[in-house]
Amino acid sequence: MEPGGAYKRIGRELLDVFTTALRHAILPDKEPHEGIQGEHGPFQYTPLASPACFRILHLTQPMTEYVEANTERPLYGSLIQAQIDSHPEYYALSYTWGDSTLCETIKIDGKRLGITKNCAAALRRMLRGKAQRYIWVDSICINQANTSEALEERGRQVAMMDQIYRNAIQVNVHLGEGDPASDVACVALKSLIKYSLLAISPGPQKEFFRRKYESLADDVLGKKAI
Repeated sequence: MEPGGAYKRIGRELLDVFTTALRHAILPDKEPHEGIQGEHGPFQYTPLASPACFRILHLTQPMTEYVEANTERPLYGSLIQAQIDSHPEYYALSYTWGDSTLCETIKIDGKRLGITKNCAAALRRMLRGKAQRYIWVDSICINQANTSEALEERGRQVAMMDQIYRNAIQVNVHLGEGDPASDVACVALKSLIKYSLLAISPGPQKEFFRRKYESLADDVLGKKAI
């Protein structure tokens, strides 16, 4: 095998791992839900203006909330409608569904919508350090009710999801809250990226970084490169 073949093969294996994780995150098994009762009543979706429309969540953070702990910060926002071929810049968010219990809420235009713990955690993570973000997240931007109108709309929206993801300026995948093991994994992945780039760049230390990459990849994958 050529000198660069081992780390290229290992890179492909790592890409396969992340592709599988992304696929499960984007297409989880989800249960439909209704808006839940709050002090201002449940949130009700406004029907989309046309089949070419989709909703974007304008997530906001009042200045008074900056002092709140991230895990306790209330969620506020509004839903705007945009055309699939004419829209503001937005992020797409995908997250592992986890427990389907609607144990948290987001206040949309003053009304409360029930969301899962993982959805709330993902939104708070994306809002960290920001006053606002435009986000597409399916469990909020697609009407999840069981009415015939909502089911018909949901079918059209699901058919548009690939384009919605492609149009986003960035797709964020939230796999859950981190722990010591995942922190170590993230550090290792960052090092792999750095070494792989240096290993293919011209320079006197190219071979040194190639060996560093292959050694770290062996440790990450738990096997020796062939």
